[in-house]
Amino acid sequence: MFHLSIQPVNPRQIPQIQRLEHEISNLDNDNIEVASLETLFRRQAMFPQGFLVAQYNNTILGYIESCRWNKEAGDFQTFDEIKDFPNQHVSDGENLYILGLAVHPQYRRNGVGSALVNAAVNLASQQKCSAAQLVADIEPQTQAFYNQLGFTPKLLLPTFYPGYSCCFMERLLKPQQTL
Repeated sequence: MFHLSIQPVNPRQIPQIQRLEHEISNLDNDNIEVASLETLFRRQAMFPQGFLVAQYNNTILGYIESCRWNKEAGDFQTFDEIKDFPNQHVSDGENLYILGLAVHPQYRRNGVGSALVNAAVNLASQQKCSAAQLVADIEPQTQAFYNQLGFTPKLLLPTFYPGYSCCFMERLLKPQQTL
């Protein structure tokens, strides 16, 4: 394990994030469309504190994107229904939705993904959100990863991506006490 720095993405880092996304997509043989630079810039502008990077020695190892909204399990079935996240974002939304987590394969299984998810959950808690939510594939390894971070499956989404079954997952957050 190494000392990670997790912080909001600087807009100048967005081209690096897109390159990382391309590299991960190619290595993982994903057929999922990589976000354009324009889309990534819009998402960063939408909710800057919810677009985080994990770095070590100025190298981006991974990132997580999120937005706030008022959606619940069952409010959508496919990615196409929600993919324009800047239009889904509600600045005082009840829930924090993790719309993407990516870690370079070379740095997986070193706590980078867990640290990014925990940072997003901490942000949600600080902002007094009721829950952190995400959609993940149904592979046992992916489900186990999110289960260990406190997320529970709520709804199967068999057509979330064409050809991919996914699961809507949620982690309820304790209300922060005011002293």
